[in-house]
Amino acid sequence: MRAENVIGFTLKEARNMLNDAGEKIASVKLTSPPKAELTDIDDYCRVIKAIDKGEEGIELIVCKPL
Repeated sequence: MRAENVIGFTLKEARNMLNDAGEKIASVKLTSPPKAELTDIDDYCRVIKAIDKGEEGIELIVCKPL
């Protein structure tokens, strides 16, 4: 599975898709608009970027839905 295939899905959906494909998640990072307070990452965050880190796995960049 290519990392880009999970963009647009919720974090929960992306995790399930990657686990089913045998892929490893290297990390999950939260992004937000400037001056916005960062909150906790939850299953309803949306994946906006996925970076293949090779043997480390896939790094997911997520944001809170509006």
